[in-house]
Amino acid sequence: ESGGSGGGEGSGGGEAFDAVLLTANTLFCTPRHAELLERCAGALRPGGALLFDVYNARDWHDDALADERDGGGEGEEGGEEE
Repeated sequence: ESGGSGGGEGSGGGEAFDAVLLTANTLFCTPRHAELLERCAGALRPGGALLFDVYNARDWHDDALADERDGGGEGEEGGEEE
């Protein structure tokens, strides 16, 4: 929603908002993270809030680290048959 404190313009030149909300892992699913965050920041009024959710990838990261330690992991076989 529009900022309740009189609106105004965000640093991006458009209407300023009290908050910007990114849901459903939008940040994760967007290939240009920096551009998305810059545009969100530009839409905020000074002191506004950016709220977003991200998936909890700890288990995936832990598995990847374990594979790396063990010298295994996906994609390390080179794909050539002998």
